Amino acid sequence: MFKNLEAIFASTYSYLGRLSACLGNAVAELTPVATLLITIANTKRRLLNRLYQSFTLISAFASVSIIIALTHQHIVQPLERLEVIVRIVRETQNYSSSQSIVEALWASPGSPHGSEFAGQK
Repeated sequence: MFKNLEAIFASTYSYLGRLSACLGNAVAELTPVATLLITIANTKRRLLNRLYQSFTLISAFASVSIIIALTHQHIVQPLERLEVIVRIVRETQNYSSSQSIVEALWASPGSPHGSEFAGQK
């Protein structure tokens, strides 16, 4: 009975030895793959950081563009209307006529009434 048990232990020990060698070989083969995967993950992280920085930069430029557009709408266009008033007053030399000033205010460059007064000289 003990001979049979010794044979079982011997075959189990031999099997575990071969399994250990096989696993050692597998780990040795997978180590470069794991290193490559770590390198790929680091590269992905770095590229994503650059992508987020690019998105932030594009968003900043878009915000500045919107601010410039709003500035043009709320500052430059009223100044153009004032320029029309100054031109009309300078050309007519009529400083007391409020009608021409109101007409000039109404005659903004994009206004449908602007073409009526644009020809005044």
